[in-house]
Amino acid sequence: MTHELLVRHLDAWIPAVLHGSRRACYAEGYAGAGATGTEASAVAAMRVFGEFGDLLAKKPLVMALVGPTAEGLAAIEADLATVRSELQIPDGLEVRTRPGPALVLLEEADALAAPVFAYLDAHGAQPPPEGDVAAVVGRKGGELLLRTDSTDDGYPRSLRAALGRAGLGSTCTVEIVGSDSTAQTLIFASGSAKSLEKFKDELWALDEYAGIRYRDPGDDQGALLDISLEPHLGPLRRALLRGLGDGSSQTLANLRAFAVSETIYRAADATRAVSALLHSGALAREPAEGRLVPTTSLRAA
Repeated sequence: MTHELLVRHLDAWIPAVLHGSRRACYAEGYAGAGATGTEASAVAAMRVFGEFGDLLAKKPLVMALVGPTAEGLAAIEADLATVRSELQIPDGLEVRTRPGPALVLLEEADALAAPVFAYLDAHGAQPPPEGDVAAVVGRKGGELLLRTDSTDDGYPRSLRAALGRAGLGSTCTVEIVGSDSTAQTLIFASGSAKSLEKFKDELWALDEYAGIRYRDPGDDQGALLDISLEPHLGPLRRALLRGLGDGSSQTLANLRAFAVSETIYRAADATRAVSALLHSGALAREPAEGRLVPTTSLRAA
């Protein structure tokens, strides 16, 4: 599931970042540490990059892969060589591998002089220090996708704060809950609100029969949500009502921005939620009639 998200998002990130930069870097920590019997995430990423051969011939891309063992990296290198040959990927794509802790990526200074997309799959491992992660991706065009085991130690909140200070203020945290009730936390970060919206579109477009559900970490009821292009809006409705619980008024534009920045939902979902709350009488609006527009003022009824 995480690989599918990675592939979908890289497909949009590569042309966008190389349009405004002379080079880019895909940096992966924990490479070669995944479950056996599945295609390595680095191999899945290279297949995406192979679709942009003409672009990579003009603007180079570095794949910086750091893994816990030399053996695991050697196996990935062999698979990458096979994919490179099959897809006839140009020399503009350079692969660098190095055994060691995930954030040895910091020492790849020449590679990281470009915008970085960092994929860190810390499932089953100790997640990297928040400040080190922010240092890797905290530059124009940089983005992060990180998976870690769900805990109550506050790591996602402190990581989001560090990323915000580094310029990646468009973030999303979502819990992925399996059929066995085990949970993992997925964190995405970007400096672009448009890229965050794109990620959320991809999040809700995954295979609905994958055996997983989502949970919004900010939902006080911890509701489990089925994957759907039009997801259940209960947690979002509750969040909007909490935000208006002090009697204040907010424009629809502000509520849409809140949904994007503070929940796992999209701006369009906020409009749907507001419409439902108005219909139920939980919200009041000004003006009282007419179409909902960004400047429509809303308050708790």
